[in-house]
Amino acid sequence: MTTRVEFMSMVYLSMNKKEIKELADKLVEENFPIENVFEISFSPDPQSSFHCSLVLEALFIKDPALLDPILDDLFGKYNQVKHYTTARTFGKILTNIYRLKQQKHATPKMLEVTDGKYDDAVIEGCFKQLNVKEIKISVAIWQLQLLVNFMNKKNAWIKEEVTAVIGRMSQTDAPSIAAFVKKYSSKIAKL
Repeated sequence: MTTRVEFMSMVYLSMNKKEIKELADKLVEENFPIENVFEISFSPDPQSSFHCSLVLEALFIKDPALLDPILDDLFGKYNQVKHYTTARTFGKILTNIYRLKQQKHATPKMLEVTDGKYDDAVIEGCFKQLNVKEIKISVAIWQLQLLVNFMNKKNAWIKEEVTAVIGRMSQTDAPSIAAFVKKYSSKIAKL
């Protein structure tokens, strides 16, 4: 059985994709408390935080319902994520939960956490990650995709804010960001 301390020492070290998946499989086999993984994902150490988020993503890929016990915290504390790499992974998970909801494959818990009670925390978390000086494309992609779920009449201001963020991003010289901005600007215009 993996103890909490052993798990913490594992995610503190360098891990590749295969090792992350193997660790997730082992945790499922051992019924390791997913709440511990989530709690450690808020570690001040960026690597431990990121690796925990990757373990959670691997668990989600294995079976989305495995994350049900932590969904209230994941959505409710989204605006407290400190590390951009963790925000990228969590943004990806949340975006996929909204996709499951649209496809009518969401668990009852997923439906509950996406009913609006955590909208403010998620929206605030997205803009927190988007309003950094040197934004990373991988972070922007998932934050912007996540915000699309909130672009409706009730939250019309979000589209304006996203347009402003994209405008700031377009002022960079990086070719990858320029290509992303062009593609995303046309996508937002159609919403």
